[in-house]
Amino acid sequence: MKIIIAGMGKIGSAIAESLVTEGHDLVAIDTNPEILVRISEELDISSVAGSCTNSTVLEEAGVAESDLLIAVTANDEVNLLCGLLAKKMGVGSTICRVRAPEYASTIDTIKDDMGLSMVVNPEREAAAEISRIIENPFAQNVESFMNGRAKLMSFEIAQNSPMEGTTVAQLFSKIKAPVLVCAVERDQEAHIPFGSFSFEAGDVVTVICTEEGFGPFLSAMGLVSSKIKDVIVVGGGTTAYYLADMLLKRKTNVSIIEKDPARAQDIALKLPKADVINADGTDYNLLREEGIDTADALCCLTGIDEENVLTTLFAKTNCPGIKTITKINRSDIERTARPFDLGSVISLRSLTANQVLQYVRAMQNSIGSSVITLHRICQGKVEALEFRVSPGSRVTGIPLEKLPIRSDILIACINRGGRVFMPRGNDTIEEGDTVIIVTTVSGLSELDDIRTED
Repeated sequence: MKIIIAGMGKIGSAIAESLVTEGHDLVAIDTNPEILVRISEELDISSVAGSCTNSTVLEEAGVAESDLLIAVTANDEVNLLCGLLAKKMGVGSTICRVRAPEYASTIDTIKDDMGLSMVVNPEREAAAEISRIIENPFAQNVESFMNGRAKLMSFEIAQNSPMEGTTVAQLFSKIKAPVLVCAVERDQEAHIPFGSFSFEAGDVVTVICTEEGFGPFLSAMGLVSSKIKDVIVVGGGTTAYYLADMLLKRKTNVSIIEKDPARAQDIALKLPKADVINADGTDYNLLREEGIDTADALCCLTGIDEENVLTTLFAKTNCPGIKTITKINRSDIERTARPFDLGSVISLRSLTANQVLQYVRAMQNSIGSSVITLHRICQGKVEALEFRVSPGSRVTGIPLEKLPIRSDILIACINRGGRVFMPRGNDTIEEGDTVIIVTTVSGLSELDDIRTED
């Protein structure tokens, strides 16, 4: 497909990297020619310098012949105006980044009235993921499928865990719960494990489970921990606002440390139940004064990745048992920090790229069994995708034990009319089901692609 990306900051660059690897024809728009030169050289894509709200710039980018325009500049109003103008000029579909809390209550109306195909809010998505992690503090990340009926959860195997030294087959012969191990990350390598795979301490394991299986599995693995009641948030930006709002509604105590006086005052007015401190959250003495030694969780959400990493490392070193969540947007910082124990790491650029990628793959297969949910796990090495099964699919009606499935594919879960189950060999996929597939293959956009070549 031909796709225009307006705004080549961290978010736009991440989207471009994801889409170019899948063979799409991209055109980048930005007001900064130097950024465009770098992006064009790195990704070998076309570019146009100028404002994405200028019809001449959009015309030069080929908007009328494009399948999709993605507006992800740092300005919400610019993105909305760009999307509206692009629709008037004949683009196929539009995705706009809108992040301001002021738009949150009316965004669906704005989307419909302006004819936008999709609105992405990276900060709100990041806050929602952090909120899920805080609700399950033993996990590094928690994702939802099938309207919340199935969960994908990643956690690290501790020393002397019941899982250490146990094979997949041995583990689930003991645990009678609807849970499936779908990925393991070990020494920066990702594996889709089968029966003989043996777990080791330090492995990061990703399981998928139904609502019913979640509790029993956690209890059996000794992963149930006390509820998080007190959270310190360093940085009072948009992500912090959305997160604090979610946590306060769950009766969690939230302290927000923001060094910009105007921003601190603004968030204090919007969230009167939060404890807002106008100070530098990277000051370790201040963190001790504000109770980091007794806090249950620390969320480092400033706009500077290096500050977030160092503050997290301070907490991990000096406050044993604290749950840490670190926002990192630069890929080079994320790679550098991997050897360190940072707890859960959140990337707005990755979350948004995944959302856009999910939409693009669905566009490619609007008639077939298209992607309705996509999550990347194991640092992007593994994809978990939820497909809706359409009429005429080549995988329906065949017992899974007889279905010729590629070796790098795992059929993890099926939702049939609201009944969610982990399939066995004699189960079949049927029209109308939604199916979760886990794979190390990048680029799956059609359920039939799980079959081997006949």
